[in-house]
Amino acid sequence: MSPKVAGWFGMAAAAVIAGAAGLLIANSAASILGALVLVGATILFSVAAVWTLRRTWADKVWPPGVSVSASRIRRRQRIGAIVQCVLSPLMIALSVVLIVAGSTWAVVYIFLGVINGVTALWTLKVLRDSASRSE
Repeated sequence: MSPKVAGWFGMAAAAVIAGAAGLLIANSAASILGALVLVGATILFSVAAVWTLRRTWADKVWPPGVSVSASRIRRRQRIGAIVQCVLSPLMIALSVVLIVAGSTWAVVYIFLGVINGVTALWTLKVLRDSASRSE
């Protein structure tokens, strides 16, 4: 059986097992067992999804057949940092909505939004500095 076929069967089996775990979680006597089964199904699903990307079982390189250059890695990091810069104000805006609604989770969202923004700006600065040094 090829890795791609095994991956699809594994993902289908994980979905069935996760459904059974949901039924176990609904029963109070077996809820802890259901949570553990759900964790196992999640792990099985992710491993099976990775299997679908392999060409053969003999592949030793990950990702298969891909060479990544330093400029491509910097570009991906830059895109991720820009996404963080967009999400940070949205998280802070959500915290303002939660403050108005009277939720105690607002402090968490403010903290996460600020940390996210600082991390994104620091990443962009490091990428800018490393690009100027490499030229």
